[in-house]
Amino acid sequence: MINVQPTLSLPATPVVSPLYDQHGRPLEYLRLAVTDRCNLRCFYCMPEEGIKYMPKHDLLSYEEMLRLTGLLATLGVRKVRLTGGEPFVRRDLVPFMERLAQLPGIDDISLTTNGVLTAPHVPALAHLGVKAVNLSLDTLNRTRFASITRRDEPAARDGNVLRLARRRHPGENQRRGDGRPEHRRPDSPGRPQPHAAHRCALH
Repeated sequence: MINVQPTLSLPATPVVSPLYDQHGRPLEYLRLAVTDRCNLRCFYCMPEEGIKYMPKHDLLSYEEMLRLTGLLATLGVRKVRLTGGEPFVRRDLVPFMERLAQLPGIDDISLTTNGVLTAPHVPALAHLGVKAVNLSLDTLNRTRFASITRRDEPAARDGNVLRLARRRHPGENQRRGDGRPEHRRPDSPGRPQPHAAHRCALH
């Protein structure tokens, strides 16, 4: 485990030496998984009994994530998306995001969530300037949701979907997990819905 002290300083401004991929495109986007744990048990993701999670001491601490992100910012990274697992399962996520937003060079923070634990944090996310929330949602049908996720969280899920939808940018389109527009109703009969991601812009 790397021992990173909180007092380590970060460069004030990015250096003029950006990272490029093999096609010569600048690398500006970092996807940061803050946990491997989740509060749902979706059949396409893990067995019903769950999985063997990584020991906590093997996971990056928030201090280590801040240090890593700050260093990458000096190489041109300016966008960060927080993922999991389910990010809100990890304690003190919002305070971590507050510190992340203060890093020089980072001007775009977003996250991916299943929406079950999001409601108490929506105002804070908007205040932080979080650009978007990618809401992973397979269906609005309660029975189908319970079948897919092996959990019954209708009240929390539906309330959070509404809270996020109220802040959704009118120009955003609902898209399926494969990136194509989703035209069918989420509760329509027939074969199971593809995993859909709903991008909600917070204002």
